[in-house]
Amino acid sequence: MKADEAIAHTERLLLKVGKWDWTVQVVPFTDYPDRFGAASSQRKCIDLNPVYLADEAEMRETIAHEVAHAMTVGDNEHGLPFQAALAYCRKKL
Repeated sequence: MKADEAIAHTERLLLKVGKWDWTVQVVPFTDYPDRFGAASSQRKCIDLNPVYLADEAEMRETIAHEVAHAMTVGDNEHGLPFQAALAYCRKKL
């Protein structure tokens, strides 16, 4: 998946879940190179690691995962609200 495609998929999903004020960027994860993505509620931004763009299935899962975090701010333990949001994102992506 190209970076612009990953950004477009993420932006569309964010709009579908009402997070129109969030942004997306593809940036190197120098401090945590094994991390696929991250959602920051403070910045209202989803970061995607470019290292993993080549695996489209994994990147789609990462996008769904990070948007689910955007939907369930504060549920960093991947509890039931997060799991429900993740299932919804998987269907919509």
